[in-house]
Amino acid sequence: MCSNPGGSGCSGVNKGLEQALAFLFRSGPCTGIVVGNHTQNRDQIRQEIEVLGRFFEFIHHDQLADRMKKKGRRPFCLLTFDDGKKINALETAPQLAELGVPAVFYLVTDAVTTGRALWFDLRNVLLRAPLTDEEKQKIAQLKTLSMDRVGALLDALAKKYQAAPDMSDPCVAPMSWDDAAVLHEKGFTIGAHTCSHPVLTRETRESACREIRDSIAQVSERIGTRCASFAFPNGSYTDDLASYAQGCGVSSVMTTDPVWARPETELWRLPRIDIYTRYTPWKTLVKVAAAKPGYVLKNPNGTGRAYVTGRKTGFSQSRRPDSG
Repeated sequence: MCSNPGGSGCSGVNKGLEQALAFLFRSGPCTGIVVGNHTQNRDQIRQEIEVLGRFFEFIHHDQLADRMKKKGRRPFCLLTFDDGKKINALETAPQLAELGVPAVFYLVTDAVTTGRALWFDLRNVLLRAPLTDEEKQKIAQLKTLSMDRVGALLDALAKKYQAAPDMSDPCVAPMSWDDAAVLHEKGFTIGAHTCSHPVLTRETRESACREIRDSIAQVSERIGTRCASFAFPNGSYTDDLASYAQGCGVSSVMTTDPVWARPETELWRLPRIDIYTRYTPWKTLVKVAAAKPGYVLKNPNGTGRAYVTGRKTGFSQSRRPDSG
């Protein structure tokens, strides 16, 4: 297990500050963090590992339950990657394997099966088109809509503007099931991220449960072993849906509540701290530090700091769309 693949120093952080951060990260009852990533390329993930490896011990998903319950010499860090893009198979995973760092890759199963882009990839292309003000407003509200309405709106705009995602871009194209099988064989964990990446709190309960259940079943069938984890798209969830996902056989369920894990943290609604490809080493560390108090950061799913109240009662329900 690689706990410090980055060498003897943390790029961009002076020694005194590094020592202060190390003390902060080790203090208190928190046991570690789960980090949410997406399309980090080879260089970006190497930098992230170098930065976090100075303070955290990278762990495998199979170690998560035990490591949450007790503090180690250093806090743990579990790396996760959402959406199952081709870049994860081509660059991210090979770099992780080279450095000996485990990770979980969450697949949107319909995209992996069909080889098609996800709905937000088409949205991103359309944002560069000469949209009317009304069309811009409609696109801004996509995450308030069910998947059926999202698809209909995007298809109509794509036809009007002759827009299509660039499937030669590995940050757009999905990995294949063969790619996922190779990652599994190399020791990475393969998780489910729904069939079509809807905002599940905007779907009917029947539709949301089907997205959860079918994606978990497809990962289990295609990989040939029980799907161990599920991650909510957009981080939008309710206690009911999180409990349902656990009932489908996974051992962990990921949200985007931006806090550290504690011994009392429950596996069926795990917090994650999102780290984006544009982040500098310093910004990564600032965000991780800000997540530790448990009430500073806004949830990227658009619910602000509602998770703070939710943590006190055991629930953190997403009721509003992602503001990003």
